[in-house]
Amino acid sequence: MARARCVAALGLLVVPFGCSRPVVTEDKVKADLVGQELQLRVAELPAPALFRVKMVKGLTVTKRMTAKKEGADSVFATTQLEGGEDDVLTGDLRIRYKLFDQGWQLESVEPLGTWNSLRVNEAMTIRDIRTMISAQAAYQSANRANYASSIRCLVKPSGCLEGYTNPDLPTFLSPEMEQPTRHGYTFEYDGGVAAFALVGRPVQPGISGARTFCGDATGIIRGQRSDIRLRPGQDGSSCDPAAPPL
Repeated sequence: MARARCVAALGLLVVPFGCSRPVVTEDKVKADLVGQELQLRVAELPAPALFRVKMVKGLTVTKRMTAKKEGADSVFATTQLEGGEDDVLTGDLRIRYKLFDQGWQLESVEPLGTWNSLRVNEAMTIRDIRTMISAQAAYQSANRANYASSIRCLVKPSGCLEGYTNPDLPTFLSPEMEQPTRHGYTFEYDGGVAAFALVGRPVQPGISGARTFCGDATGIIRGQRSDIRLRPGQDGSSCDPAAPPL
């Protein structure tokens, strides 16, 4: 009976002596999120997609907002959620609870902002490496069978190719490919006139990406969960052939 009076009294601005307002624990939030279906706006995807939470890999409460008159709490948290097909999604949630006699009950889960997806990050990294291989093949045809020694030569070939001075001529790569970190991966490039290689490694292994990927002048893209080292040569690098091809 005393418990019921305390719960009812939580609607007041002043909590009676002997009553303390309970807090929604992080363990309860994690348990309540499992099985939820969330419509998430994922970076690189053209439209929101539906994901079902299999497991909460990480949760950090960034803010709590208490509405005492309603006996409600809103928990703002940064989360890593395991979705379907071994995907890990990272982003922010607003989780609303209401307080009843039996304790806190989940009312709603609202995804905030744009989320990152491990599987989407991996797909974008593979796409970038494939784009690099195609760009180098085109550059080689225009440069007497020599590859570009730097990504800059592919983005702005007028500084590297003889006779390629017209700024209206097409380039081989977009400027975004010069960014060392994008969609959860960091990129390392090494090139010469006879060979080149591009490797992408996840910024947060297991969260932003599960595998490292590497592509080179052979046209083969390799991927594995452990690191892939570049093999330097006299005129450019290649990917370690021990890494399995995709």
